[in-house]
Amino acid sequence: MHSDRIDNHCARTDAIATDMATIFERHPKVTSISKRGMRLRNEIYAMGDSRDINESIEKFLGRRQSVQPFLKNRNQRGIRLRRR
Repeated sequence: MHSDRIDNHCARTDAIATDMATIFERHPKVTSISKRGMRLRNEIYAMGDSRDINESIEKFLGRRQSVQPFLKNRNQRGIRLRRR
């Protein structure tokens, strides 16, 4: 049971990180990446615990967080999600 919670937490963390990475993959120009890096710093790291992390993620992404990039990435790598 404890390991299920850890697996769920890891999957959620991976889903968020994969979705956030799509911001950097869209336009790989150096200036564009620098601007996105600054947005990551300002919207995620600088905010710390001063606002809800989900709100910070939405501000950074400019939209609601999605699991679609995570699922697409898993499918491309041939990794199956474990079912209970």
